[in-house]
Amino acid sequence: MPRDSATLAIGHLERGTDRLIVDLVAEKRPPFNSESAVASFAAVLKTYGIRRVLGDAYAKGWPTQSFARHFIEYSEDGVPNKSDIYLHCVALFTVPLHSDYDSLAPGSRMEAG
Repeated sequence: MPRDSATLAIGHLERGTDRLIVDLVAEKRPPFNSESAVASFAAVLKTYGIRRVLGDAYAKGWPTQSFARHFIEYSEDGVPNKSDIYLHCVALFTVPLHSDYDSLAPGSRMEAG
């Protein structure tokens, strides 16, 4: 059983802008069955018409095979490592809520790892 949460985020760029809209954030907290989590995420992805996802190099390629069973391509190409992500997002996490940036969606959670 995994010790970390499995997460899925779906977003898009707002037409005519460079503004990222987060449409959905989902989390499976441990303990959970990894194959069941992928099946659940794949069902959600299909409702959005998504057939390709980007993810990190978790578990030496296991997600690639698991998502493929649901006809979804899992790619690690061009995905920055965790340190790079944190480095590029620090400013977003420290922006005052009264700025031009929106706050986290109600019920969402962000925790230091």
